[in-house]
Amino acid sequence: MAVSGLGAVIYNRFFIDTASYEGRAGHYGDAFDAVADHWLTGGYDTVGVSTHNLVFDTLLRNGIFAAVPALVVVCTVAATLWWLAARLDRLPSSMVPVAAALCLPLVRMLTIGGGQISPVGWLALGFVLGVLAARRAAPSRAAVLHREEQYAGV
Repeated sequence: MAVSGLGAVIYNRFFIDTASYEGRAGHYGDAFDAVADHWLTGGYDTVGVSTHNLVFDTLLRNGIFAAVPALVVVCTVAATLWWLAARLDRLPSSMVPVAAALCLPLVRMLTIGGGQISPVGWLALGFVLGVLAARRAAPSRAAVLHREEQYAGV
């Protein structure tokens, strides 16, 4: 990593060039100040001062009635990731990339500018949902073995 220069890039990004972090901290301060006036119906323009957070930007732009579903989405994705990670030792190894795929939209929901889920995030969520739905609809291993034993002599 040191030979490729990646270490220097990471060091500069996190320790030397902190302007984006300082700017984001200022945006969070402005957002918290604006919540008192815009919590019900929104109306706050987040284009130039985005908090880079799906829930906060939705609250400021659209109010509490849109922010609650956004919070539910973020919490559901986080809970699903936690559930998958906690059970990876009991799940097939093919579920590791499925759990990893949830990291992209979850991180972006908490850090994306404008507070909107990107198309790649939606694709990742759709992929994970499809895999989990297919696993849920698939018959259990015990049912498959029982069926095979049932028709073994036919």
